[in-house]
Amino acid sequence: MTLTSAWLVFASILLNASASVLLKFASRTWGGPLPESISWKFVLLNGSVMICYFAAFVAYGLALRHLPVSKAYIMITVGTQAILLVAGVCFLGERYNVLAWVGLAFVVAGVSLISMGTLQGTR
Repeated sequence: MTLTSAWLVFASILLNASASVLLKFASRTWGGPLPESISWKFVLLNGSVMICYFAAFVAYGLALRHLPVSKAYIMITVGTQAILLVAGVCFLGERYNVLAWVGLAFVVAGVSLISMGTLQGTR
């Protein structure tokens, strides 16, 4: 993995996780039936969500120029899940038991092993 591809994967992970957290905050601003419930805060948060998802998609697409899809997709989805688990606890008041944290550690370890491996015959 090149430094460029690592930065692109990292950017996609952060942008994906940011979009999910912003979407959670936006869902809390929804107050009732349309159109009275739509506030500026709701519109701004959802606009930010769309920008983050779009930028994450672009970063993912650029990362695919340097990485096999099997590696890039796994790293981005698992990296996003790991960040969301921590962000959920730190910012959203979510709670997880020890089993969830151990499971995450196993998944991250597995993805690390996959990303260190080399694939034969990739373009």
